[in-house]
Amino acid sequence: MRKEIINRIKCDESDRIEIFCNRQYKGYYVRGNIDSVQDSVSFYDEKSKEYFASVNYLFLIMGLVNDQYQKRIKKWRRSTRSLPREHGIEIWDPPGTFEWKTQKEYVDERKRWLLALRREESNSHAYNRHIPEWQEEAFRNESLVIDLDEAGITENRYLEESIRAKKDIILLDMDFFVDEIELKPNQRMRDHLNRIYTIPAFWLRPRSLRLATEDPYRWFNDLYDILYENFDCLYLEKKKYSRILESIGDLSYEWIQRKTISNRYLKRLNQLNKGIGDRTYPLTNFCYKLFDDLIDDLTTQKQIGKCQLCGDFFKHLRVREKKFCSLKSEGKNCGKSARNKRYYEKHKDEILQK
Repeated sequence: MRKEIINRIKCDESDRIEIFCNRQYKGYYVRGNIDSVQDSVSFYDEKSKEYFASVNYLFLIMGLVNDQYQKRIKKWRRSTRSLPREHGIEIWDPPGTFEWKTQKEYVDERKRWLLALRREESNSHAYNRHIPEWQEEAFRNESLVIDLDEAGITENRYLEESIRAKKDIILLDMDFFVDEIELKPNQRMRDHLNRIYTIPAFWLRPRSLRLATEDPYRWFNDLYDILYENFDCLYLEKKKYSRILESIGDLSYEWIQRKTISNRYLKRLNQLNKGIGDRTYPLTNFCYKLFDDLIDDLTTQKQIGKCQLCGDFFKHLRVREKKFCSLKSEGKNCGKSARNKRYYEKHKDEILQK
């Protein structure tokens, strides 16, 4: 989602990119953050040779905020004395902190921060108050203005109910993108690392492969706590959230290591697929985007196919294209059921008259 936005940013300009929109949506300001998330992974090839890779991901979070939210966050800033652009102190704000309504507000705040820093460093009132154009341009490069159409807002029950309840901040969506990979020559592994399912694969790999000192859930736990504190995500309990991510991580890690799938693997894949909840909820949808990416790779690599009737996955047949579950392989004849359904739809009026 929103790959066009990612392609427009200058990632080397800032640790965070603030996203603003040139129009409001139903009285709300459209806001977003893009943060860099770095990870180092180690893995072994078929000859048990160890490789190391450094991957930089971009994490995008989009939301809606109103004037009430802006008042609340400014009040919080004053009460905690943690305004990040003041006195030369840079305070890290968690993803989903949508201060400032427009790019101009953001740039003006950055300019005030720079002047405050100069004043403090000079320790007097005689300091340079001129801000050159190149500096203003650098501040603008830390932000991005998008059109409302680029925000990709999907109207659904969750969004409508949130707006009707007049919530001051509403989560729209979240996404991961691969930005940069540093890797020793190993093209097969590069193909995997270009996928976002490697995030849960290496961060949440099977328990038996983790070090006792590892805290694999830290980033995902922190994210959940941020969303719980600032957004409405009560629809997905933290235990279920962690269980979904660990299941995706296990399946992803096994695919990376074994490069083939078994009947047991296929069963677990279908169990996870059937357990997908309501994806109109942004946090649920975010979790299953990682699963979607794994399914896309398995399909591209001709490991699985998908039944056009029941939606289950089955092993890909290399001799012919398979469209439905079969009685012999999957224990159900979805092809026959699909033919019966088509026949009924075609002759429905005749059948109902009998």
